[in-house]
Amino acid sequence: MIINTPDWDLSSVNNGSDSDGFGMTASTVYEPAEDTFLMLDALQLDLEYMIRSRLHYATSASIKCGPLLVVELGSGAGLLTAAVAKALHEDDKSATVGAHCIAVDLNPAACHTTVQTCKLNKVQIDVIQGDLLTWMRCPKSMGSKHVDMYGPVDVLLFNPPYVRGPDGEPAPVPMAYKDSVAQNQFVSIMTDAAWLGGGSDGVDVLKRALHQAADLLSERGVFYVLMINYNYAALVKDEMLARQERVTNNHIEYEESSPDILILTTFGSNPINRPLACRRLLSRRVPGELLAVYRIYRPHISDVNTNTNVVI
Repeated sequence: MIINTPDWDLSSVNNGSDSDGFGMTASTVYEPAEDTFLMLDALQLDLEYMIRSRLHYATSASIKCGPLLVVELGSGAGLLTAAVAKALHEDDKSATVGAHCIAVDLNPAACHTTVQTCKLNKVQIDVIQGDLLTWMRCPKSMGSKHVDMYGPVDVLLFNPPYVRGPDGEPAPVPMAYKDSVAQNQFVSIMTDAAWLGGGSDGVDVLKRALHQAADLLSERGVFYVLMINYNYAALVKDEMLARQERVTNNHIEYEESSPDILILTTFGSNPINRPLACRRLLSRRVPGELLAVYRIYRPHISDVNTNTNVVI
């Protein structure tokens, strides 16, 4: 599977015109940058392995394997969605089951740009204007046996707002207003805030996404997410504090994390029984900081891919 950099053109967004009902300019859409291209490189390294692993598991376990559900959060200009949709369309083994790609963004101008980017690259996707995965229903335990149901998302992509908020301010939480003027003003604020992570460690939005991913990833689903070095340090600190508290309260520890894999047991509706493993795939230094793409997945998935922990 080859992940190529798609074509894009931010000028496709109406420059302040309301003729398409967006009323926002291209300046509100995050322009592809070094972090975007790092995500594409990481997907090139890892995505084919993870998809083939899922298909092999479904075949060997005699489980009906439907279309792959691929969701990008905060799609912006839509490069990740377009690249993955095109790669899956051109990959013979993925084509045997198909793939349904959905891009999500709170910013209507970004939704519009994502549509235009995918049209430019001749791929069909669905676009949702919404807040992360709040539009998707979380599966519940079913029947008297309390069968633990996994979510529907096979591949989740997120280049989140990872920068520390100014003066440690938390990122605003999306909400609905009855007044359309107030709602439009709030969306504008959220659009600006989406370029910042909020909080002292820039992980406010990422943590919300992790809570949702823990419930909505499929049994062998994968979540590719970009972090800056202090984002990951904050997750490690929070996890260790949570473990210490559980030990103090005589709770059973799941397992220790290794230097290569961090086990996250603080996210989702049932975090201790449904933890997440977080492995670094690819890192790249930027002035003063280190960006990295991580694969987040269920710990029970065998992890034998050797194309990991690459620093360039």
